[in-house]
Amino acid sequence: MKSLLKRKYNELYGNNDVYDRLKQCSYTMNYNNYIFLCPPFENKEFPCDYKIANLIKFLWSHKIITAGSNQPNDEKNEYGYITFLNITSNKKEVVGVLQKIWGEENMNIFNKNVLRVKIEDDDYSEKLNKQRNKILSKNKKKINIEITTEENTHNVMFFSEQGLNRIYKIIGLTSKQKNVIPGFLSCTN
Repeated sequence: MKSLLKRKYNELYGNNDVYDRLKQCSYTMNYNNYIFLCPPFENKEFPCDYKIANLIKFLWSHKIITAGSNQPNDEKNEYGYITFLNITSNKKEVVGVLQKIWGEENMNIFNKNVLRVKIEDDDYSEKLNKQRNKILSKNKKKINIEITTEENTHNVMFFSEQGLNRIYKIIGLTSKQKNVIPGFLSCTN
């Protein structure tokens, strides 16, 4: 897979600069088209799906520490997500910060504990995703946030493409990017 990317990037850009940058990242492959971002709380860039890059930068501007992410794909019925710590870098509760920005009426907040799945179940992930998708499908136009009650844990924001567009409308941004780099899926089509 990596040799395919290297070849494709060399073909597109005439050199291996993009591939070499990608090799230096924590995530050395990105399936969706992306741009490089460097978090203010880290000194290492990473590939970020281009559709959610402006949202992630917006969250950073509000001191929200993000982790993993993926853009939504309504055609495949895949929700996008961004994981984040439950406390901002300036020690505020993230959910409260987001409620002030987006308004409670635009959000659906649910505790992970409502997903009645036991971690010892053999099909834990499958059951968890099924229950989560049931909640999310009822709230496609909302910003869905799954919270946990433990301290210093990651919460997850889920959104459909409709939900992402709504977020961008509320905060006055778009998903448009310059210099989008093709991800693995684009390189293999």
